[in-house]
Amino acid sequence: MDEGDPKIAVPVADLRANLSSYLKKTSNGACFVIISRGKPVAELKSAKPPVPLGPRKSGLLEGKIDLPPDWDEWSQGILEGFERPLF
Repeated sequence: MDEGDPKIAVPVADLRANLSSYLKKTSNGACFVIISRGKPVAELKSAKPPVPLGPRKSGLLEGKIDLPPDWDEWSQGILEGFERPLF
């Protein structure tokens, strides 16, 4: 997990009651902030970094997905919607 990943708040009592479950989740990459009396006191995260996925291969879904020839063309109404001011 990197610093941009979300951390889930967990009260101490819940951590005590379900420790094995939280440990299993941390081994899958989850990160928890331990809360005691409404304040963060510690973090629980994996001791080893998650295995990077590596580069993706091009064409893995070739022949499995049918897209119309104009799938990447936008109608004029959609384009105008993006160009209009929000307020």
